[in-house]
Amino acid sequence: MSKFRFVRGLLDDPARPVFPTSARNIAIIDTPSDFHDRIVSGIRTAKHRIVLSSLYLGTEDTSVVDALRETLRKTSLSGGGDCDGPRVHILIDYLRGTRQSATGASSATVLADLAREFPGRVRVSLYRLPTRNPVWRIMPPRFNEAAGLMHMKAYAFDDSLIMSGANLSKDYFTNRQDRYILFSQSPELVTYYEQLAETLGSHSTTINSKTGDLELRSPSRKDIANSVKSFTAEWAERSRRQTAATASEPSQSTTASPSSSTFVIPLIQAGSLGIREEEDFLQNFMNAIAPHPSVKVVLSSAYLNFPKHYIAGILRSKAQFSLVTASPKANGFYGSKGVSRHIPSVYTFIEKKLWKALGQTGRRESVDIFEYCRPDWTYHVKGLWYAVSGHPPEMTIIGSSNFGQRSLRRDFESQLILVTSDNDLRERLRKDIENVTKYCEKVNDSTFAHSERRVHPLVALGTRLLKHLF
Repeated sequence: MSKFRFVRGLLDDPARPVFPTSARNIAIIDTPSDFHDRIVSGIRTAKHRIVLSSLYLGTEDTSVVDALRETLRKTSLSGGGDCDGPRVHILIDYLRGTRQSATGASSATVLADLAREFPGRVRVSLYRLPTRNPVWRIMPPRFNEAAGLMHMKAYAFDDSLIMSGANLSKDYFTNRQDRYILFSQSPELVTYYEQLAETLGSHSTTINSKTGDLELRSPSRKDIANSVKSFTAEWAERSRRQTAATASEPSQSTTASPSSSTFVIPLIQAGSLGIREEEDFLQNFMNAIAPHPSVKVVLSSAYLNFPKHYIAGILRSKAQFSLVTASPKANGFYGSKGVSRHIPSVYTFIEKKLWKALGQTGRRESVDIFEYCRPDWTYHVKGLWYAVSGHPPEMTIIGSSNFGQRSLRRDFESQLILVTSDNDLRERLRKDIENVTKYCEKVNDSTFAHSERRVHPLVALGTRLLKHLF
């Protein structure tokens, strides 16, 4: 598939499940409105299962809950108690999901109504990572979320999965640019994410379907870590057995054999649980491409705050990099009230330091930084594309991680590595990059000379002290 061993090695790693697929079952979704329509359509057409894993569910836009209610009302429980329609599992973060809006509404209150209306058919899990530091337990809402969140965004309907970095709320459906890839006719991949949600759900607070009250759970960090590690080990073994079982079967029109040109490999990152699949992969990736000036990598993070070892990998590499992030006005916290209004300045400070380091190491000739600058839009894209210069990408990573210190250390993240030699899909991945970067401007020295880019000394000090929280 590739002249670089690390790409081929992905498919032979016994520690990770590998899902062969067909390139024609993969659709790249370009816009927030199309993402919304695919989510609603997936819910309305689902017959057996719906699994929605998201940081939170917005309270302003009710279209997702309306679609769930419509689908569930179309079917009813039979006399024997078996469900004629889809079973629904919604996994969100506890802290973000219980944070109240100005009207008092939250994801939890909205979903409590749904759980009460359809007992036994709707399960709501609110995951909260146990924290060792008691200070986090007395922190007020929003501030306590810095301890760590369930950040995974995976949306499954029967045998289709939308992998994304987008949450289920109004701005993500309208003017907040993200990435979204639909994997159709992928029952094993959907089952993987269904069971991952089940694994986290078994350690989560739930909503009582009779009262709508939260039924709190306080599992130990060790128990959660052991469950997730067992899950990944079981799926790696299951993947090996499946590959061996289908090796001699003829290819079908809608599925892929082990000789497929396209593969999907899930990654889980939960540094606080001692699970570092994404980090280990990216470190190996950086090391593998370092000697190759013909390699071109596009790396996007809405919140540019790479850990030191990622930055060191970029600085010492001979590979070409395009780093893409939000301009201050495209940062989701731009115009916020209170302390959070300073967050765009935090990322300006971090970005400026990276730009300076690129100059000091002579890497500005082969490493560019681009900022998304689209009026009235915010930028939430995260992902990586790998290609040999002059050719379309043969690998991408899509999911929830921003590749930053918070993603590595605190949050629960999940990504998918998509590897392909299919020419049509590679061309679509090239267009995916164009779609993400078409409103971007290249950073230069003058970028940071503007008055609005000045960072208050106290913000700079706070960033140095608390950089690991961003």
